[in-house]
Amino acid sequence: MNCSIFARRGALFLIILLWIPFLASLAAEPGVSGDALYEARVEVPDRSDASRQAGIREAGLRVLSRVTGFRDPKDHPPLEPVVDELEQLVERFRIESGDNGEFSLWARFDPDSIDRRVREQGVPLWGRERPRVLVWLARRDGGDRDLLTEGDVGREAPALVQAANDRGLPLLFPIMDLEDRRTVDFADVWGGFDDRILEASGRYSPNAILIGRVENVGGDLWRSRWALYQPDGVTRWQGGVSLGDEALEDGVHELADRLARRFAVDGDIGSDDEIRLRIRGLAELEDYVRVERHLQGLTPVERVRLESLEEDTAVFRIHARGGRQSLEQAIELGDRLVRIDPTGVDGRGDAMVELRPGDALPTYRVRP
Repeated sequence: MNCSIFARRGALFLIILLWIPFLASLAAEPGVSGDALYEARVEVPDRSDASRQAGIREAGLRVLSRVTGFRDPKDHPPLEPVVDELEQLVERFRIESGDNGEFSLWARFDPDSIDRRVREQGVPLWGRERPRVLVWLARRDGGDRDLLTEGDVGREAPALVQAANDRGLPLLFPIMDLEDRRTVDFADVWGGFDDRILEASGRYSPNAILIGRVENVGGDLWRSRWALYQPDGVTRWQGGVSLGDEALEDGVHELADRLARRFAVDGDIGSDDEIRLRIRGLAELEDYVRVERHLQGLTPVERVRLESLEEDTAVFRIHARGGRQSLEQAIELGDRLVRIDPTGVDGRGDAMVELRPGDALPTYRVRP
């Protein structure tokens, strides 16, 4: 037995235990903190105290809508105490004037306080980990037909963009370059050839795919049909006849409602909710810091403890709200870790697999 190897491992393990809490506090991890969910900008008539109070309330309701999944939080009785104290939960705000003399109020609310107060009311929390949804939207208006692309969504469908912002949904749109056009055209989307759409979607690595078909049925009236593809299947719904942009807004709101029901995390932690997790590919001290910070920042996670370390592999013990399923969903939505087969064909566990809730010790590898 080579004692020097174990001595070095033991020393590194001690260093990690001592340094992770310190290093993890130095900076927030880009793309994980989800700070934008707790910020909102709303229009106000002027700089008066009344406008400030009304603006903060409206901005706070938008934040609560994002983190609870409710379209209108003030209509949900358990949230009434949180709504009443929104002004006390503000970190900072400012009122700005535009070029045309209009005013807007920007406010940021304290994430920890918002999360805590929502949980205290027994309301599930839809946290920072959001599925990336790729949207294929076909519109038909008489003889005019088009597919919404990344380059024109802000100009052609601002109501859709605003609704997604209001609900905290990260939406992707196809760029429709030559590669996309070789696989998908308007007829494929409108005609329901979803297999071709799913094939073309692979390059975007989405967590979910939304296919929408919106048609003008006369005047300013529109009708919509939607299909939402997720790893476990597809759900479909139809929108009623709506005025103008309402068809797009309603589609986004229904999407948000469905995703919130799936991903919002209950606040209780039971005795069986400690999960052991194996992470491979940790070559440097910085890797341990990033992974520990990433795990601690996931919405379901209450606390993380490093149990063991061997070569490039660590085992963590994690207390998670909602148990193992909530933790695995949160990890899956992130871009830091990928699930692998703990044995693998080459013995190193490099074979990617689907999530298996029955696995005794879930194993992940750090993404390059």
